[in-house]
Amino acid sequence: MIKNRKKLYFLIGILFVVFSVFFQREEKISKDFIGQFTLQETWLEIQEILFSFLDEGKIKGDGREEDTTLYKVKNVVDGDTVKVFMNDKVETVRLIGINTPETVDPRKEVECFGKEASEKVKELLAGKSVRLEIDTTQSERDKYKRLLRYVYLEDGTLLNLFLIKEGYAYEYTYESNPYKYQKDFKEASLFARKEKKGLWNENVCNGDIKK
Repeated sequence: MIKNRKKLYFLIGILFVVFSVFFQREEKISKDFIGQFTLQETWLEIQEILFSFLDEGKIKGDGREEDTTLYKVKNVVDGDTVKVFMNDKVETVRLIGINTPETVDPRKEVECFGKEASEKVKELLAGKSVRLEIDTTQSERDKYKRLLRYVYLEDGTLLNLFLIKEGYAYEYTYESNPYKYQKDFKEASLFARKEKKGLWNENVCNGDIKK
């Protein structure tokens, strides 16, 4: 990750030095040099774009461009799954690192606090748009072809983390495969249990789904 970023900055630095030296000599170059001013203007534009691009933080540590697109929410399936409009189609998104009590699986009964979790997510996402973050430690999609993502609200709140911390979901590591925010999610889960929030409240589920 760091190496790729350093390479990018190194190449930008080289280009900057080369063009800077060239234009410092422009007074010694004949004013009728073909394309001189066009080239200089182009380089200035390139500099502006590059610095603006970096300042806005669109380059991530691994050299990939961060997706800052906001995707319109179509509907909420349950507490850990939502549908969004993406690239002219509807994609189902499964939130990474969390699990909520079941409400829609026809093979299972509706689990304690599942409806509350679903309703909370609907409250937060109804008519809204979200930003999605990929985790390269996880698969692009799960076995049900759902996109695996972290979901951010328009105000920047990480929905996955919020649901754990408020007791609407519990931390979930798929097949013991650590993910990017695992430490934060586990700490949030401990907090929710200590504070007896949501599904951890002893008067709510009576230990039925405690993880």
